[in-house]
Amino acid sequence: MNAIKFNRLKNDITILLFSTGNMVRSTIILIFFLMFLIVLLSGKCSADILINEVMYDPELNENYYEWIELYNPTNKSINLIGWSVTDNYVIDYLESDFEHGNGTIIMHPFSYALITDHGTKFYDNYSTPNCTIKLYVDDSAIGNGLGNGGDKLILKNNENKIIDTVEWIVNYSDIPGTPAFAVKENYTLSRISNFDRNDSILDFYESSTPTPGSKNIIIEEGKTEINCNQSYFLVNKNENLKIILKVTNLGRFNDNITIKISKITDGWKAKIENQIIQLAPNESIYVNTTIIPCRYNCYNTGKLTFIALSEKEVEFSGDVTLTFEIFAPDLYIKQIKGYNEEGTETSVYGEGQIIRIKSFLKNQGLEEAEDVDVSFYLDNINSTDYLGSKYYDLVGKYQKYPSIKIDTHGFSAGKHKIIVIADEKDIVDEFNEQNNLLIFPIEIIDTYPEKDARNLLITEVYYHSRPGLYNEFISIFNPSEKDIDISGWYITNEPLDIKTEQTKIIFPNNIKISSKSKLIISENASTYIWETGKKPDFEYNYNADQLIPQMISSKKFIMSNSGKAISLKDTHNHTIDFIIYGNTSIDYDFWIGPSIPFSGEGVVLKRNKNKDGFFVDTNTSEDWLNIKKYRIGQSDFPYEKINENGEITTYVSPDCSYNAIVNEIRKANDSIYLNIYEFTDPFLCGELIKALIRDVSVKIFLEGSPIGGISDEEKYILNRIANYGGKIRFIVSDRQNKVYARYAFNHGKYLIIDNKTLIIESCNWAKTGIPKDPTYGNREWGIIVRCENITRYFLNVFFDDWDPKRCDSYQFDNINLTVKPDFFIDKSVNRGFYNPQFKSATIKDNFTFVPVLSPDTSYKTIYDMLNSACKNIYIQQLYFYKDWEDRINPFVDLLVNKSRQGIDIKVILNYNPNYDSTNEKNNQTKKYLENNSIEVKFIYTNWSYFSNVHNKGIIVDNKSILISSINWNENSVINNREVGIIIENYDVVKYYTEVFFYDWNLSSPRSQKKGIDLKTKNEDNKNTIYIVVIFTLTFALIARDWRKRQWQY
Repeated sequence: MNAIKFNRLKNDITILLFSTGNMVRSTIILIFFLMFLIVLLSGKCSADILINEVMYDPELNENYYEWIELYNPTNKSINLIGWSVTDNYVIDYLESDFEHGNGTIIMHPFSYALITDHGTKFYDNYSTPNCTIKLYVDDSAIGNGLGNGGDKLILKNNENKIIDTVEWIVNYSDIPGTPAFAVKENYTLSRISNFDRNDSILDFYESSTPTPGSKNIIIEEGKTEINCNQSYFLVNKNENLKIILKVTNLGRFNDNITIKISKITDGWKAKIENQIIQLAPNESIYVNTTIIPCRYNCYNTGKLTFIALSEKEVEFSGDVTLTFEIFAPDLYIKQIKGYNEEGTETSVYGEGQIIRIKSFLKNQGLEEAEDVDVSFYLDNINSTDYLGSKYYDLVGKYQKYPSIKIDTHGFSAGKHKIIVIADEKDIVDEFNEQNNLLIFPIEIIDTYPEKDARNLLITEVYYHSRPGLYNEFISIFNPSEKDIDISGWYITNEPLDIKTEQTKIIFPNNIKISSKSKLIISENASTYIWETGKKPDFEYNYNADQLIPQMISSKKFIMSNSGKAISLKDTHNHTIDFIIYGNTSIDYDFWIGPSIPFSGEGVVLKRNKNKDGFFVDTNTSEDWLNIKKYRIGQSDFPYEKINENGEITTYVSPDCSYNAIVNEIRKANDSIYLNIYEFTDPFLCGELIKALIRDVSVKIFLEGSPIGGISDEEKYILNRIANYGGKIRFIVSDRQNKVYARYAFNHGKYLIIDNKTLIIESCNWAKTGIPKDPTYGNREWGIIVRCENITRYFLNVFFDDWDPKRCDSYQFDNINLTVKPDFFIDKSVNRGFYNPQFKSATIKDNFTFVPVLSPDTSYKTIYDMLNSACKNIYIQQLYFYKDWEDRINPFVDLLVNKSRQGIDIKVILNYNPNYDSTNEKNNQTKKYLENNSIEVKFIYTNWSYFSNVHNKGIIVDNKSILISSINWNENSVINNREVGIIIENYDVVKYYTEVFFYDWNLSSPRSQKKGIDLKTKNEDNKNTIYIVVIFTLTFALIARDWRKRQWQY
């Protein structure tokens, strides 16, 4: 219905409505009018026929195969009589196609109609639905033929009103909108939807699937593409990045495209400059976009997906995913692992183990990190709990494995945590600071040894061995009542280092130290045996003895001569015992105060014992300081006090010593063991030869280097005894052969007969020491003891010194004792003016003995004896030094203290004008003692009856006496082998006290007359002396000739 007719109808109805007077009638007419109007208007809105599809470029002959499809989108039937189609040149009216259709020209609602030309062959090749209305144009071509290069179609109704239009390729002025794009051959221009925009480019698209008589197949209504010239970008930290996105409309028609972000990594942002754009088909536009990277503690890699949403079809919206990575370091502790000492991965450790904590450090960023420090803490992040760190100059793309070894010694049992932090001080400007820390939980198990095991002690340390012997050693002692398993325990000289870095020697498996026993661990078993005569329990560094178990060494263990720390530790690095010696200062819980002073070459450090015989352990140098120096190989016989019944014979020189000793020798049945400093007495030699002839075993142990050397007399005597089968050995130093004597001098004087009789004396076996004629000789004390236990004690001493396995124990044949061919021994007997005062006395009683040995016990026994004095001290000595090497003689110091306590002290000293050095020392001592109210008496050899006062004796409180070989200088007490005996017995002490006071009361001649008489007597005897000299020389010549003959046999 056109507009003119509609307006005319509206006016007629209005006149009719208002000309009547009947209101009811008017109301009914109005209602019908409105209903008619609604139907009329709805028909107007939906009654437009649409050009729905156009085939203008068929594959076959265009004269026969072009066609146009109409569609009735309304719910009304529309009669097409009088309708026309016009192209750019010709108007064609529509006609019914009776040849191919049913001849109708009316289009029912939602039906399709096909317009072809007369003579069409379209239906020969295409099938169409039966309901499709077939129409012709009124000639042999639609228009002048639909143009492949561009054309238009105008559909008009029977009133010549334009119902619909379409144009393609060419833009015609009478057609609204923009022409549709050209389509490919055999493609059709297909309407997109029933909504007519009056714009060909928007209403039509190219369809590859023609649908004559059917609904168009819309494959793509809208299609977009969005991309960027690259897909991966680096972004500097804290900087924005500008990128350009290219958006293209790939659809066949104009499209409104919305650019959005469909996916984005947390923390990342983007700003799109134009979010909504309108693009024609195949049109592109560049869109500026700003990328805002994650700022703090998030992902350093961002992925952003941009999508270009088609307004027409979301399904065909294009998208692009871009990757952005911040160019900055990003340190990351990825993982932590723990390993025990065996290298097994675990998180449970025994306290004291050395564990390794290994972390995995990764730089997730693209920039290298410089100056990276990885710190390790226990439980808390503070300086107290700091465990260590690992430093790297650079951490790049390759993973690092910072690890530390941790000594868990002292860690409390239970749960703990290891904290690992990379870049704790924030030196590295990282992308993410929150992934630099990781925690590794661990558990510590209590491994501390039981109490008894903790009481083991280091009791001996020999760190400065003699040149070329390499026989350092350490002794450990178990004071407990239990055997202690020390498998895996070790000794180290680097106790403050972590266990795995310590130099140490380790006890093998299945090793126990027995109760109340010690173990010796020596560097070289052979040279240890060489110098000590004993086998060590273990060996290290050298496998010199295949029968001695080897310690397990981590590195070569050598004790420093200049000073170091030594520690005994259990398997878990618990310090069991600890010492510091020499030039070393260590602040350590197990040691208090200064280190133990240097011992010197060849000297063994030994732990002191208290008065009850237990080792002292105060963790100070006082535990080790001792006036005594323990040289390697020296004996260490314990202090003993022996009480037993027996028999004692007393004697003194020159009064009765010869007869006393000879009587004992002559009673020998089995053995005589003699230890003597010098042996020059031919008469005692003869007595020993007689014993040898009786098949008595004779062993003599002597000093190999006495002052002045071995005399010809001694060589002569020893050769004679050896010729008769006596066994002779010497203690010697032979440094060329790496032999170092145990003692400075073997100065002891004692013998043991038949393992039952012990004789101890102060005298050498010289004619003045044990004079055959009692009128002239030294003042000496000696004693014969027939008591089983004390004799056994000294028997052990003798054989310890004699031991042929000891390197310094040389047999007779190894010493050059050649006697000059013209030598003969003087067998004359010296006679003097002394009237012997004392005879031997035999006492049967109960006795208390204290054996006295230098260097083993002499200092303690003598000091304790003097210190016990409550009334008096009587001393008789050959010489007496006031000073020792670096201090006053402790015996002198003690005497002064005792004098101040009111103790009566008397000292007899020898004075021989020929002994300049000892006279000087004795004078110093005498003066010092007298200045401290101590009486001192010199017995001068030039007026006394004695050749020398050679005694070394002490009497205390008239209750105890010391008979010994010990002079009161440092060497005798500290370095020599000396022998003595303290005896507590009234009768014994009384005997020697009487001797002492006899000597104390001796005085020089008081008148010149006596001196003249002596001289006269000498002059009267002068001729006699001449006769004796001549006789002696004659006898000597005869004896020499006889000896030559004797030695030939």
